[in-house]
Amino acid sequence: MLKGKIEAAIAQSSRRSLRTTHAQTYWITYPQSTQQNLPISNLACVSSNDGVISRHPHYVLPSADIKMSFTTVESGRLSIIASDFDARPISYLEGNNRLGYEPEVARAICNRLGLEPVWFNLPMTEFYTSLSDGKYDVVCFHQVITQERRAWADFTRPYGLFDKAVLVRKDSPIQSPKDLKGLKLGGLAGSTNLESAADFSDPQIIEFNSRNPILPEMLAALRQGELDALVDDELLLQAVEASDPTLRIAFPIPTQLPSGIGVIPGNRELLQALNDTLNQLLEDGTLVNLWRQWIPDKPFPFT
Repeated sequence: MLKGKIEAAIAQSSRRSLRTTHAQTYWITYPQSTQQNLPISNLACVSSNDGVISRHPHYVLPSADIKMSFTTVESGRLSIIASDFDARPISYLEGNNRLGYEPEVARAICNRLGLEPVWFNLPMTEFYTSLSDGKYDVVCFHQVITQERRAWADFTRPYGLFDKAVLVRKDSPIQSPKDLKGLKLGGLAGSTNLESAADFSDPQIIEFNSRNPILPEMLAALRQGELDALVDDELLLQAVEASDPTLRIAFPIPTQLPSGIGVIPGNRELLQALNDTLNQLLEDGTLVNLWRQWIPDKPFPFT
């Protein structure tokens, strides 16, 4: 790895529709291959034009001084919509400290861009309507990139690919999707969780609707026998299984759904800056190291 120095200069800021211009010039530390302008293979990127996930087999990082100009709601800060819901190991709070893979990725991005990350806990049902109000820059709380969400936000390239799973009581006979026929399966209404169960053998779907995180509500229903099983993110359910000996994961659902950062529509410069920085974090090994720190039992999904 070649050693480079970061020289950040904040350009003169100008107020424009409640947003401020934040310009930076800096040197980045690149591997020798990128200094020689060689292609980086198999690097999955999200197009900055429309957020569609696409693969660019010959994407090349720039080898010279990069200048980025972008806008944020508040100069020097990245205002992040999130939740105080315990979604470990992805994101959770201990006191006032926000921990997990996702917050650490956000901190790494902001460190490269000379920004301070500031999180705002909002109801999950208000994430995207709040983003469109123009008071926040991004949504970053385990957001699977879907067509519905792309109508509200422009998404970065994914920083992770994640699976779903089905949770049951420990004494349940359920071992596979076929065992759910006629049984009550709970999930968040309109979510990718229930979409992942679309091919199951005719379970009785129980949809949960709430302004607040519904996993605690579903867990209570499962423990009380009102549900036979529930479907949710595998990593979250692994944490539940580890803390509650009366519950177990019946089987995983290998969905490998991409999660990304949702950017307020129209801020192409910020979207590009976030994408470029995520690509740098992937290439220099920062992203894989954070993944191994927080999600050690799962292989890093990008090569």
